[in-house]
Amino acid sequence: MIYRSTIKLISDPSFKCHGALYEINDSSISISSSRIEDYYSGSLKVREIYFSDIKHIHTKRKGNFLLVALAGGGSGFLLGSAIGYNEGGYYNWWSGQVSAEENALRKGIGFAFLGAGIGCLLYYGFDIHIPINGSMDNFNLYRKKMNKYAIKRY
Repeated sequence: MIYRSTIKLISDPSFKCHGALYEINDSSISISSSRIEDYYSGSLKVREIYFSDIKHIHTKRKGNFLLVALAGGGSGFLLGSAIGYNEGGYYNWWSGQVSAEENALRKGIGFAFLGAGIGCLLYYGFDIHIPINGSMDNFNLYRKKMNKYAIKRY
């Protein structure tokens, strides 16, 4: 699994180094281009950044946003439809009598939007933020966590 990462530097706060965590060394991090094609072709460009220049690292999984939104929307639709159908029909003064099937469809659509929204919020909640702030203590503290998201693991 390749995780998309961004490293913000202390020496140049406006510059962000984008890619994938390639390797976690004793006092530095190697970051590479995050395109999968580069790994298969062997044309991988790796940049080494020492801990003293790292402000923080931001990491997340690549390309699961749509999948999470669809899964949340689909499960929300199923749940809403089941609830609406079990409630049965009812009388609405605005549109008259509503059947159980129509109630299930209305509830399913509403719950689908709710489920997709919750899925999107969960997707953004799984981002990993690792503060280093140029400290060797922080680097050593988070080394095991960073190694979990690196391509070359020890």
